[in-house]
Amino acid sequence: MVKVSVVVIAYNLADKIAACLGSILHQDFSDYEVIVVDDGSVNGTAEKVNSYPVRLVKQRNQGRGAARNAGARVSRGEMIVFLDGDCIVGRDFVRKMVLPLQNPKIGMTQGYIDIANPENLIARLSFMRARHMFKDLQYLDFAWGAAMGMKRNLFERMGGFNDSIKFGEEDDLAYRLLDAAYMIYLVKEARFFNHFTESLWKHLSRHAKTARWMVRLLRVTRRYTTQHFPLVKYFQLLVHALAILSLPLLLLEEIPLLIAEELPFLVSLSASVISHLRLACWAIKKDVRYVLIIPFEFLTVISWLVGSAMGLGDVVLRSNLRKANS
Repeated sequence: MVKVSVVVIAYNLADKIAACLGSILHQDFSDYEVIVVDDGSVNGTAEKVNSYPVRLVKQRNQGRGAARNAGARVSRGEMIVFLDGDCIVGRDFVRKMVLPLQNPKIGMTQGYIDIANPENLIARLSFMRARHMFKDLQYLDFAWGAAMGMKRNLFERMGGFNDSIKFGEEDDLAYRLLDAAYMIYLVKEARFFNHFTESLWKHLSRHAKTARWMVRLLRVTRRYTTQHFPLVKYFQLLVHALAILSLPLLLLEEIPLLIAEELPFLVSLSASVISHLRLACWAIKKDVRYVLIIPFEFLTVISWLVGSAMGLGDVVLRSNLRKANS
């Protein structure tokens, strides 16, 4: 039995998987194996993987949780490190990820995110959001599936990932660990470089989909606030909703002159901007161009609002269907 199994999941990553495997195969830690799970790719990803000394597992497209479970089932390591196939890691990544797992109280380790494509503005703004969230944390109450580590026996005891969850499956596993009195440790020395989306539309679509699935997950787990989704997020959703709902007050008037008519929109908009100031001030200290993170964050919260509304619609629809069938 090897000490560590690195499970890399990939879906249509023919253009990125080589960089990922090139980094994970050159570690300063020797006792490990690499397993790549091709989750139904159609762009030649598996062919690229075949040129590397790794074990390839192919399956029809079932999602990230199912792909990680498939890799874990064929792995032989005492510990498992999960990595997304579009990530690049440093030479000490595996060693740093598994070292804290010697502590019996730590159930999961998380890598520290960095950016692999800083030349793109949308990607940089998305990265700044992620880095701001993690910068002051050491122990987490959520999970980021792109780079995480667990002991094999604990992973199996927890039942692995829930295959039926398409977004937020790592959070579901993290909540089960926390309920079992384990801690989730952020290993800031274990950096991984992630390719953030370079399209604003794809960024917003992904967040809307995530919000839609998170509503379903919240209904089951009853965890309404986390470090990933603190109370301020609810406030942002509320003021964004009020800003949108008050827009007709401006549009109904040909020339809106009355402050009373504009007030709901202006108050909501001002509250929204204020709620983003902490992130904006931190980002602007890095580079004044990051002032664009304010409208970027505004649009991101709008996407969460849309996704949350869709998720609530799903919950109501499923509830009505169950009642109709009972």
